[in-house]
Amino acid sequence: MSAPAADEPLPGFNFRVSWGERQIASISSVSALRLDVGANEEMQPGPVEFTRARSADDAFEVWAATLTPQAVTVAVLNAGGIPSLTFLLEDAVPVSYIALDGLDADSAQTVSERLVVRCRAIRRVPALGADDRPR
Repeated sequence: MSAPAADEPLPGFNFRVSWGERQIASISSVSALRLDVGANEEMQPGPVEFTRARSADDAFEVWAATLTPQAVTVAVLNAGGIPSLTFLLEDAVPVSYIALDGLDADSAQTVSERLVVRCRAIRRVPALGADDRPR
């Protein structure tokens, strides 16, 4: 399989999220990474929401309980599974945690949990080329 072209659209369903040194399992959606004009007339990051199926992994719950600022990495993967677009959420802190996102006996959907964070900045991380230099 040949490498995707640099201008090839990236599929939005293939991504990876990590914080600290840990890749977080089963995240099914990430809200928009957005910047809005704040009260001081400067662009400021909006909240970012992560949703995943509830499992035995307690990463969301543990972080929500400690409120420790962490760097969060969101990497969009190309068709070959290689990170093509990576963003760093600097000093992210949980502001909301939903342990069970509603239960419905008439639904076949899996039980999910949600974590919302705020961060100091959202920064694009340059992708490295084959020579390990930023592209």
